[in-house]
Amino acid sequence: MKFIYPINVICFNRPEYLVQLLKSLKGQSIECPSELLFFWVDGYSGSKDEMLGRPDQTKETALQVQEAFPRSNVMVSGENLGIAKNYWRAELNSFETLGVSSAFFLEEDLVLSPHYFELTMKMDTLFSFDKVISHFSPTGDITHTSSAPKEYFQAFGHNWGYLLRGWHHSERMELLEEYIEIISMKPYYLRDELQSKILEHFYNKGIILAGTSQDAIKDGLRNHFGRVSVTTLDPWASNIGVLGEHSQEESLHHNRMIAEDLRSFPNNFDPMQNVRLALDGKNKTTSQVYQNYLSHI
Repeated sequence: MKFIYPINVICFNRPEYLVQLLKSLKGQSIECPSELLFFWVDGYSGSKDEMLGRPDQTKETALQVQEAFPRSNVMVSGENLGIAKNYWRAELNSFETLGVSSAFFLEEDLVLSPHYFELTMKMDTLFSFDKVISHFSPTGDITHTSSAPKEYFQAFGHNWGYLLRGWHHSERMELLEEYIEIISMKPYYLRDELQSKILEHFYNKGIILAGTSQDAIKDGLRNHFGRVSVTTLDPWASNIGVLGEHSQEESLHHNRMIAEDLRSFPNNFDPMQNVRLALDGKNKTTSQVYQNYLSHI
């Protein structure tokens, strides 16, 4: 088993988290080729961290990457793009410039099991002929009520790390570009000032969003196109990013114990599960919309 897909790591000013991801990347059961590693380091100028007076650690971030993977590709932005546009430039590079069929995306605060890529590639094989599953990973995070809680494959909770299919990138590209155009009117951390504009724009297209974040738009577009995002019952990665763009305190989804028993991982997948997985994904979005509504009354 070897890598054939690029690995995109989304970074910003948190070297204390990144160093732990880098360590877990180096400890994988299958080697990560440096030439397939792309580190997208967002800039400090104009960022929320700058506004709050936090130190600029961009150089330290880039240096950590260069020391761990000297032959990797490191792209440092001169100004703050925000996580949505930082993700977007990584996605465009993978699918439009490199022209690959699938690509990995990881956030800097995700610590991986030594078997993370091995298991993701196993899922890649299991789902290889499935034209409904748009992205997947063994991260194991579930933030919604599952209709089949004992099934090993579950609908996504968070989008902290995954392998994305190029055909899903293509089908949602125009709509994502519309979102990027709107949020470019403000710094990403002030995107809620554009909330009405964003939600109304997509509602008029028949797309229901659970919020204004780049995760919310991607979940909404997944539901709009009738796609499924799949994770696992067991966590084969752990999010350590207590302090971040969308989080300021620890929750049950942070610092989870990473699974170790490979015997629990399935050797097959029944495509009939897609109906359940799609419904759970949509229910998660609907539930979040309702919670957002309650918080404003």
